[in-house]
Amino acid sequence: MLRRIHDCAPVHKARSIKTWMREFGVDELDWPTQSPDLNPIEHLRDELEQRLRARPSCLTSVYFLQDITIINTVTFLVNNYQ
Repeated sequence: MLRRIHDCAPVHKARSIKTWMREFGVDELDWPTQSPDLNPIEHLRDELEQRLRARPSCLTSVYFLQDITIINTVTFLVNNYQ
């Protein structure tokens, strides 16, 4: 049996989605609507945005942005989720 968590966005509550989940035996877990406190990825996104905005120089390439994002993600996860 599968269990699904979602944030109660209208697209997740559509009749077609609920029908599909019922047909395939997917249980829906109760979850507070739009609750960033319970969603670690939201904290990570906020942290990454703050770090990128705090950089003194402009980003010069997609590869540089990717490197900075990976470094900051790993740093954040190590410092907050040991």
